[in-house]
Amino acid sequence: TLAIYSQTGRYSDWDQGKVDEHIDYLVAADITIALRFVDDEPKNPLALMSLAQAYSAGGKYGDAVQTLDKLLALVGEDAEVLGAKANALYYRDGRQITAETQAVIVQALAIMPFEAQTRMLQATDAYLHGRYLEAIDHWQALLSQPSVEINREAILNAIGKAQSKLNESGY
Repeated sequence: TLAIYSQTGRYSDWDQGKVDEHIDYLVAADITIALRFVDDEPKNPLALMSLAQAYSAGGKYGDAVQTLDKLLALVGEDAEVLGAKANALYYRDGRQITAETQAVIVQALAIMPFEAQTRMLQATDAYLHGRYLEAIDHWQALLSQPSVEINREAILNAIGKAQSKLNESGY
C-alpha cells in the first residue's frame, strides 16, 4: 500500500492546497453528526472540538472559529484549542496572519512553546511566503521535541523542500 501511495499519492503537494467551496457529502455528514453531538451535550469539550474540526474539514472556518470560542469559554485557555483557532482564523482570512491570528498564536505559544498546530501554521505561512529559513526554524523546533506528536517524515521532507528553495535562490 505504501509503495502504491508513494507513486500515485499527492504527498509532495502538501504546500499546494486549495480551498474547495463545495463540501463533500461525507464531510457534510460529519458536520451534521457533530452538530447533533453538540446539541445533545453542549458543554462537552470533545463534542465542541469535533464540531470545530468538522467545520474546518468542510472549509467552514468562520463556523470553526465560533465553535472554538465556545470551547475556550468552557475550558479556559488551552494551547491546543488556541492552535486550532489560529489555524481556522488563518484559513478564514485567506491564508493571512492577521493581527487577530497573531494574537492567538502568541497566546498559544505562551502556554505551550512547542504546540504543534501553531508551530506548523507558522512554518507553513513562512514557507508559502518565501521565508524558508524561518519555516525551517519552526520545523526544526518541532523536531527537537521528542514528546510532540508530529509526522517527522513529512517535516523532514518539508525541510528538504525549503532547503532546495533556499539553494535555488542563492542563500
